[in-house]
Amino acid sequence: MFKNGTWLVIIFLGVMFSQVFLGSLNLGHGSTRIYVYVIYALVWLLYVLPTIIAGDRNHNKFSLILMLNLFLGWTIVVWVLCLGWAIIGGTKK
Repeated sequence: MFKNGTWLVIIFLGVMFSQVFLGSLNLGHGSTRIYVYVIYALVWLLYVLPTIIAGDRNHNKFSLILMLNLFLGWTIVVWVLCLGWAIIGGTKK
């Protein structure tokens, strides 16, 4: 599926962002904290979905989709374009 440690990069970035964004929140104790982390993990997977699809399809522009998705995917327009490109675009043989 993914080569060259791409999964490690995606997981590392997810953990890094979770520490930055969720670390500053006062989440209290108990199950509230667990729910917030589960929701964050699901949102992160949705956010990197174009990258996951491109990697699974062995897309020939995988690196470009990864960079666009990570840095500009929050604009929604770029995220939708990356998703479409990952689904429709060409693959390496």
